[in-house]
Amino acid sequence: MTVGLLHVLSAGNEGSELLDHLLFDFLIKGVIVVIALLILALGMRAIWKKIGKGDTRSYDR
Repeated sequence: MTVGLLHVLSAGNEGSELLDHLLFDFLIKGVIVVIALLILALGMRAIWKKIGKGDTRSYDR
């Protein structure tokens, strides 16, 4: 006997727990992605400065 997702979600407390778990999982993954993007941006900025693209232009000195 197969139980559909809608039946599980509407089954009272069990569905509520499943929905809470899925939302919490989505939130955690979202936070991980945001942190990874911040680390990537900082790394790109550090590399950009390291290769000399972040300094003033040579003809502006």
